[in-house]
Amino acid sequence: MLNKDIRLRVFYEAARHGSFTKAADVLFLTQPAVSFQIKSLEEALGARLFHREKNRVVLTEVGNVLFGYAREIRDLYDRAETQIARLTQHVGASSSSGWRASSRSTSCRARSAPSKSAIR
Repeated sequence: MLNKDIRLRVFYEAARHGSFTKAADVLFLTQPAVSFQIKSLEEALGARLFHREKNRVVLTEVGNVLFGYAREIRDLYDRAETQIARLTQHVGASSSSGWRASSRSTSCRARSAPSKSAIR
């Protein structure tokens, strides 16, 4: 998957599940890491995104607005990945590796030193 802003991804999962703990489980993070990312995003935006209740979190008005955009951004990333995978299949690239692996292998080849036989 394309690398997304981790704070937005954490926010999206916490909002979707109504729980920082469940978001942590889904994202393979600790609950304190989720709390840290949410707090960082709230500070960057200058607004609270959740009402924190005993066993759940509920979106604030600002959180609701951001959640709508976060969903759209996620959908755009997914569409981009799908189209890129489709295009790379047509030019002979591996479809299972996705964009990140394809760009990594290209950059590694560009930086590789010439073989000794090529220098002679």
